Order: sequence, then C-alpha cells, then structure tokens
Amino acid sequence: MEKEQPQTSQMGKYIVELENIEHQTNNIEDMLMLCCYDINQHQSEYNQIVDDVNQLNTNLLSIQEKQKKLSSIIESNQQQADKLTRLIMLKNPDLLNSYNGTLLRKKSLCEIEQMIVLLSQQIQLLQNKIDNITFKSLPIEQINYLKNQLIKQFVILFFY
Repeated sequence: MEKEQPQTSQMGKYIVELENIEHQTNNIEDMLMLCCYDINQHQSEYNQIVDDVNQLNTNLLSIQEKQKKLSSIIESNQQQADKLTRLIMLKNPDLLNSYNGTLLRKKSLCEIEQMIVLLSQQIQLLQNKIDNITFKSLPIEQINYLKNQLIKQFVILFFY
C-alpha cells in the first residue's frame, strides 16, 4: 500500500499538472481566438479601405472625364464665340469695341436720352440742309449717304 500511495500522489500531481496545462491551453486558445478576431477585424477594415480607395479612383476617373468634356465644351464655345466675333466684325464692325473685340454693353437710359438729343440735332441739321438745297442740285449718292447715316444712327440708338 505504501507503493500505491506514492503512485496515487504522483498521479494526483500529474492530474493537477495536466489540468494546469489544459487551463493554459484554454487560455492560449482564447488568446488565439481573440487574435483571429482582431485579424479578421483588421482584414475587414483593410478591405473597407481598399474599397474606399477603389471608389475614390473611380470617382477621380469620372471627374477627369467630366473635366475633359467640360474643357472640350469650353474650347468649342470659345471657337464659336471667335467665329461670331469675326462674323460681327464682317457684318457690322461698329458693334465691336476696338480694344478687345467684345460686344459693346447695353446703353443706360441717360445715354439713350443723350443720343436722342444728338440725333434730334442731327435730324434738324439735315432738315435745314435739305431745306437750303434743292434735290436737283444734290447728287443721288449724297442723298443716299445721308439717308444711310440717319438709318445707322437709329439702328445704333435702339438696338445697341
């Protein structure tokens, strides 16, 4: 019996040691599970970051395409504006400002009133000339020239 007691005591030590090892193993398993969870969490965050970066790249490409289209539209509009300016210069160069080729601004009411006064004075002067000169003595070209000048003044006054 004495032999059995040391063996039982020895077995008890082994059992306690095995229980300690099992407890440590369980702790290690728990720590491994937490590490796996953390790794999965970080992997999920990493995947989200990759998705966000891919979305940003897609958005950037879309913005660049829209920017190219906008640049193309702006260039086309500029070409059309240049064509229109050249056409206006050909048809009626008085409409353009000689400094930068831009269309003249709309006239204010005060400016229109001043132009009406000037136009009235010019009409009166023309009327006086007509009264003083007989049409037979005035060449037809000069009559047409005076008429065209008067029409031009009215057009400038009321349309620009």
